Amino acid sequence: MIWDLILDGAARGAWNMAVDEALLRCASGTPVMRFYEWNPACLSLGRFQPWDQILAASSGLRSELEEPSGHFDWVRRPTGGRAVWHQHEITYSVVLREADLPQGARSVTGAYRWLSEGFLAGLETLGVRAEMAAMQNKAERDAAQTRANCFDAATRCDFLVGGRKLLGAAQCRQNGAILQHGSLLLKADAAAWRAATGTAGSLVSLEELGVSASRDETVSALVQGVSRHHGMTFARRKVNPAECELANTLQRDKYTRDNWNMTGRAL
Repeated sequence: MIWDLILDGAARGAWNMAVDEALLRCASGTPVMRFYEWNPACLSLGRFQPWDQILAASSGLRSELEEPSGHFDWVRRPTGGRAVWHQHEITYSVVLREADLPQGARSVTGAYRWLSEGFLAGLETLGVRAEMAAMQNKAERDAAQTRANCFDAATRCDFLVGGRKLLGAAQCRQNGAILQHGSLLLKADAAAWRAATGTAGSLVSLEELGVSASRDETVSALVQGVSRHHGMTFARRKVNPAECELANTLQRDKYTRDNWNMTGRAL
C-alpha cells in the first residue's frame, strides 16, 4: 500500500487544525500521514473540553488572554481528549478510511493501536522502549476527563516510558474516515505546562530520555518504523489546492472564531 506523506513546517494553531480537518473531509482512499510544528507555541483544547476547566486550572492564562501578548496561540481541536501545550514536539496526523484498516482494527481502540504500532517500532530505533497504556475501566476513563492536562493521565494508545507519558493522541471520525493526531514530546518546559494547564503532568520527553537525534531524524525514524511494521511505502506531496482552499475556509470560519474555540460549537 502507498500512503501520502506531508512534511509541513511550523504554523499557527488555527491553520494546523484547519489542515487536519480539511484532510479528513477530503479523504478519498489514499491514506495521508502529516508531520507539522506550531509557531507560536499553542494551547489546544479537546473537542468537548469545557473552557472553564482550563481557566480554573491555569495559573497565568486568563490575564494573557485578556491582554494578548502574542507569545502563544490557543485553539480547540476537532478531536477529543484534554488540553495539550504545543511547544517543543513533533505533531503527526493520520487520515484514512475505516475500510483501509484491517478488519480487526476498525474499532476506536483497534485503530488507535494499529496506527501506533509503527511509531513504537520507529522509537525503538532511537533507543526508546515505549509501551502503549493499558486499557481502562469506566471509572478510570471518567477520572481522566476531570483533569485539564492531557499529559496528566494516560488513556488508550498513549505512549508511556516508565509509567510517564511521552506521546498523547486523539481521534475523530467523519463519513467513514478517521483523523488521528498526536504529540510526541522532544523536550518539555514544565513551567509553561503548569501555567497553561495547572500541572506539568506526568510527562517525559525524548531529551530527558537521552535521545540526541534531530527533529528531522526523529520524523524519519517514525516514518520508517510505520513503513517496516505495516509493509507500506510513502510518497511525498504537499497539501493540494482543494485541501488548501478548504483549510483556508475552516481557518477563517471556524478555528479563529470564539464560538468554536470557547464552546466547541461551529457557526
